[in-house]
Amino acid sequence: QKHWGQMMGRDDDPLLEMKVKIIYVLSKAREAVSRGWIAKSVGERDFEVQRVLRKWDSFLRQQQVDGEIRYSIYHNSFREFLEKDETVQSAGIDVEEVKRKGINNRIDGAPL
Repeated sequence: QKHWGQMMGRDDDPLLEMKVKIIYVLSKAREAVSRGWIAKSVGERDFEVQRVLRKWDSFLRQQQVDGEIRYSIYHNSFREFLEKDETVQSAGIDVEEVKRKGINNRIDGAPL
């Protein structure tokens, strides 16, 4: 998928692991999620997540919810591709653990 290559960049990118984790969380989210929620979910600083999201503007849908920007995958076909990609699946995010953290839609973004 062309989008995937553009989003991930080179294999020696120091942000590659974080990018894979972010795209994994976005591919699993049922609703648009906040930058803060993504940062908590992947265990990264909000600022670092923002750097990545800014580079992905053309691949993500952004919507304003309760005064904050929330992000989701732009095309459903791209989400389906991500669900099948072994690189994304190897991100090591435990979706059930994220759910147990109790991060809710009203405060920190949409739940998985």
